[in-house]
Amino acid sequence: MFHSALSILILHDYLLSQKVGTNPSAKAVLIQDSLGIGYIMFAMTSVAIGSLALQIIAGLILGMCIVCAHNFFHKKDSWRRFYMDLSPLSSYEWRISHAFSHHMYPNTILVLNLSLAN
Repeated sequence: MFHSALSILILHDYLLSQKVGTNPSAKAVLIQDSLGIGYIMFAMTSVAIGSLALQIIAGLILGMCIVCAHNFFHKKDSWRRFYMDLSPLSSYEWRISHAFSHHMYPNTILVLNLSLAN
């Protein structure tokens, strides 16, 4: 009993001493914002001049933007999670389905089964 209580106190003190933030790093925010602005610029320019190559680049940037937006779903609420809405995906619906599939059964076959069922 004493050993368990002592272990809990040591673990508690250790966790309090760690410098773990809940906010994204400045580098992550810069990358996400750069991808969002880059996508909008490439998409608008490609439509204005009718360039297929710029449309492809805009699509690739959008894909990277969506992957980065995923990280902001794991942080406290931020407007940056709405970068997901630049794609045909809904940030609201994706957040719910992601939480129910991946975070209930991380890295198992059930993730695939639940994802396909939606």
